[in-house]
Amino acid sequence: MTVYAVLVSMFLGLTSMVSVANPREDIPVFFDMATWEKERLTAAIDADFMTSEILAQLVEPEGEFLGYIGSDYYRLHIGFTEVHPVEEAEARVLVSGYLRKGALHCNLEGTIHVEHSHDLKRLDFGVDNEHRNSGISRQGFVFGSFSLKTMGTENCAGTLRGRHRVTWMLMENGSITRNDVGNDRYLRGDNLYAGVWMRKSSDYALDANWGEFRIPFARPKLDIGAAEFSVNPEYLDYGWQ
Repeated sequence: MTVYAVLVSMFLGLTSMVSVANPREDIPVFFDMATWEKERLTAAIDADFMTSEILAQLVEPEGEFLGYIGSDYYRLHIGFTEVHPVEEAEARVLVSGYLRKGALHCNLEGTIHVEHSHDLKRLDFGVDNEHRNSGISRQGFVFGSFSLKTMGTENCAGTLRGRHRVTWMLMENGSITRNDVGNDRYLRGDNLYAGVWMRKSSDYALDANWGEFRIPFARPKLDIGAAEFSVNPEYLDYGWQ
């Protein structure tokens, strides 16, 4: 069980409405970042360079996410079929997509929005500094939150809420893209989501984590890979065949 799952359970012991109202309070801001990763980051700053249009580009997935749900790490199939910027003061996007767990098929829709950003204290130019002359100005992480409504059958009705983070890279020409320099994108994952799923038909929340390349809080039990995601054979019967 993850650290924040324990906290969720404690809150639910008092009232199930606590987790529904403020599930992000149960999830560490930095997810499962190692100490050395957090030490690479500056203090939190406003992401004043981030617009809804840029955020939409950053969170647009390359395909279906890797994900798991529940304390048994059951395979979660989740994907965004549409990502649209929302025009307002803060960077926010509207997403729609799907969620599947075994035979359960649900639709989802909701928002992802930016809360703050952190720069890397030292720019990463890749192996042997191969990208030193590529025009990189800044690199970092955007941290935010998500709130998604799940719909479909009666067992689908509920909410997915939690925290989100995605890498960014600002170039000298002013463009912003995902930071795909170096090995961190594959070793640690990107476009990551850590949250809980609270269904209306249930009185307890399930851990629901997903991302591109890796999954938050999946190591070392589920994910035993070194350079990339690799399923622990012990969990193959939980939808990972």
